[in-house]
Amino acid sequence: MQFSGRLPDGLTHVLRGKDHLNNTQRQAYLFQYFGWKVPHYTHYGLVSVPDAILKTSTVGKGIKTGEYSGWDDVRLGTVRALAKRGFRPEAIRNYWVDCGIKETDVEFSWDNIYAYNKAIVDKTANRYFFVWDPVEKKLEQTLPLSKDTNVSAMTVAEGKVFFVSRPSNELSVFDIQSGQIVGSYPIPYGAIVEVAMGLHTDGMIYALTRTGVVRIDPKTCEIVQMAKYEGRVRCGFVMNQDGIYFASGVHLVKWSWPEG
Repeated sequence: MQFSGRLPDGLTHVLRGKDHLNNTQRQAYLFQYFGWKVPHYTHYGLVSVPDAILKTSTVGKGIKTGEYSGWDDVRLGTVRALAKRGFRPEAIRNYWVDCGIKETDVEFSWDNIYAYNKAIVDKTANRYFFVWDPVEKKLEQTLPLSKDTNVSAMTVAEGKVFFVSRPSNELSVFDIQSGQIVGSYPIPYGAIVEVAMGLHTDGMIYALTRTGVVRIDPKTCEIVQMAKYEGRVRCGFVMNQDGIYFASGVHLVKWSWPEG
């Protein structure tokens, strides 16, 4: 860098840290002495990178002693280390382009470069589930079902699991505390639509059958048809404060909560 700062042939700009201000004065003097055109000098402030080792002599010594595995050790602040950590070159470039050249000292922001990198890799990155300090747990309760039985819908209320089995279309109630099925009830209003069951804020369970909306009292297990649909319910189950939405063919249907 110092050698290039002294070459006159075609040199128009010199970009370097402000710790070289004294060198700039010496080099400008030489340019003027020899009658050469003095280039434009731009000096930027020092950059501190928290939680990273940057000093090359310290890194080199650490590699020799085995403290660091190499120049790409992820504890370092080298470009190789950033690459090994998954930072894309475009993210590093975008970060510094947006930072710009400033004469004041700046502190490198890991949070910002994480955001730049995330914007690039988010579209193609694989997603993995992760848990800090995982603790192994064994299932204390299991409920064996016959091999020809499938659970089509399920929800939890009043300390019990309410689920509908196929092909019987029966509502079964599993008591969590005792670990036993405490009741089975036929649903007389058609087959329950898959995954179309949920607990509402009024404490009642609502579900979709092929013919409409049913309500299940989790305390008494009473099943009441709340609305009958003349078409055939195909799919969907979205429940909010306004009502229940479902689909019938190409039609989106809304059932509103009864007033009062």
